Amino acid sequence: MTKLGTLMIMMTALLLLGMAPASASAAVNDYPYKTAGVNVADPWGMTERECTSFVAWRSHQRGQDIPGKTGGYGAWRADRWDDNAALLRKKVDRVATVGGFAQWNANERRDYTYLGRTYSMTAGSMGHIAYVSRVNADGSVTLEDYNWFGGARTYGTKTLPATAVPRYIH
Repeated sequence: MTKLGTLMIMMTALLLLGMAPASASAAVNDYPYKTAGVNVADPWGMTERECTSFVAWRSHQRGQDIPGKTGGYGAWRADRWDDNAALLRKKVDRVATVGGFAQWNANERRDYTYLGRTYSMTAGSMGHIAYVSRVNADGSVTLEDYNWFGGARTYGTKTLPATAVPRYIH
């Protein structure tokens, strides 16, 4: 049997056992505006090194531009992305998918347990948006963002249960 045939049999077995490998690529900070100054606008009219700018850029990088300030998701206010996405007939639900957006409304709090520890996350006064870079076989997601997981105006990643996110935008 060829190596490719063996690999295909192994992948099929993993899928049948519910042990599919996680989707997507590893998160990496390749955001081109990571050294931008304060209050500098990106090509979508959002402030660089903020969560909305990062998610707009990551989506653009994957070939899926989001509407900018003039026609879009509420652009610089992450707490408006779910409502505006729904108006644009984008799917908003509780199911994580790679390439989707994890979204919190203003001051929205989520408590969750992960790997035996309990955590609490509360979004800021303008909400938060993060990019879903990985959906893991154990029911967790890996999110990438700016301005929350890594600290103020910096890149960060976080792996947490998919159910810890209030909603996903596709």
